[in-house]
Amino acid sequence: MTTSIQAGVNAAGVDTSGYMICLADMPKIDFPVYNGLTSAFRKYYVDDQKSILVPVYNNRKGNPVIFSSYYRNDILNHQEMEGCRGIVQENSSHLHNVKMNSAEVLFDIDTKEQYDQAIEKGL
Repeated sequence: MTTSIQAGVNAAGVDTSGYMICLADMPKIDFPVYNGLTSAFRKYYVDDQKSILVPVYNNRKGNPVIFSSYYRNDILNHQEMEGCRGIVQENSSHLHNVKMNSAEVLFDIDTKEQYDQAIEKGL
């Protein structure tokens, strides 16, 4: 996962204010979630240019996560292969939880069984 994140950050270039890390296995996330997180990032970024935003539903952290471009080099040099959780933990004083109204930020599909269940439920 980390190398995919790094490829995206590298492709984005240096002239951006942040990077939204979207996971491909979260099919229920829709435009209002992305738009809400982007709006929240813009507000936090004004006062904290090291902002990291995490969507939260019922006190559970989800995805996608937005990293300020301050973390560009940290992300590009990150060695942990399961994503950027370590960067979030190391910079918790800049972490901003964004309350969400829907559990879609927690829902992912990791197995064939989960996929089959989602299809049965009309996803």
